[in-house]
Amino acid sequence: DCAMLDTGVVYSGTTNGAGGSKVSSCGNGADVPDTWHCWEATCTGVVTFDLCDSEFDTTMAIYDACDGAELACNDDACGTSAQRSSIDLAVEAGTEYVVRVSGFGGAVGDYNLVVSDCQPPSGACCLATQQCFPQQTEENCLKFNGTYLGDGSVCLADQNGNLRDDACETCLNVSIEEATPPSGTVDARAPHAVD
Repeated sequence: DCAMLDTGVVYSGTTNGAGGSKVSSCGNGADVPDTWHCWEATCTGVVTFDLCDSEFDTTMAIYDACDGAELACNDDACGTSAQRSSIDLAVEAGTEYVVRVSGFGGAVGDYNLVVSDCQPPSGACCLATQQCFPQQTEENCLKFNGTYLGDGSVCLADQNGNLRDDACETCLNVSIEEATPPSGTVDARAPHAVD
């Protein structure tokens, strides 16, 4: 039995009195009982399945079908003190996903599950000052005359100590004027004595 989820609408449920014997890859072999939900993607992109506002130590797994392959699993993404589950997953519009809600070590209780709308792809954005800003959309980066480094790209920090983010450093445009080496140099293609 699969309870339908609507994008952006909180579903309040409980695992009290639920059955089930399937365990997830992140449940330490004991995350039963469980409840199941179905959600059809309304967009293509990355969505968040969120159990952070729940009342017990949750686990959550997402499958490509009932009794299908596990696509993702999480135990404590909302923070170890909260012990709640959250999963970011790349989805395709029109595809149905099956969500399993359970409790770590057999924990049961009430939960609130919500699926976000798709977030646009994001990546690193470099400004002319060679400062890097993470998790920016391409559109937002271009608004500030930045250079978008591509979906999923990240800032690298200043590893070489030159006060610029390494992801934003660019090579100088160098042009070659002669193919033969000038006087006083050695041609690596055919080494010879200087002059």
